[in-house]
Amino acid sequence: NLWVDDALTSERLSATIDAVCETVRNPRFRSLVLQVGAEIAGHHGFDEIALRCMSEAAQGVLVDLDWVDRCPALASVRTRPEWVEPRHLVRARAEAVWAV
Repeated sequence: NLWVDDALTSERLSATIDAVCETVRNPRFRSLVLQVGAEIAGHHGFDEIALRCMSEAAQGVLVDLDWVDRCPALASVRTRPEWVEPRHLVRARAEAVWAV
């Protein structure tokens, strides 16, 4: 279980996320994999992986602005400059959905 594995390395987590994403064809499921990957990375203090996952999900179909703004596992990366652009993409997508 990657979430509670105290011996988890950033390399193993990154490889697992990449392997799953390579096999996923559904964009929504890929977004979910990246969200879970970001949470696991954040939980373990792997900030660069969390940011990469967030960025990739934002470039895809991620629309969950509440998760972006409130997920406790991502608190440490939300203040980083790299968070701004992906958050902006997700917010724009969410606003487009809200406008319908």
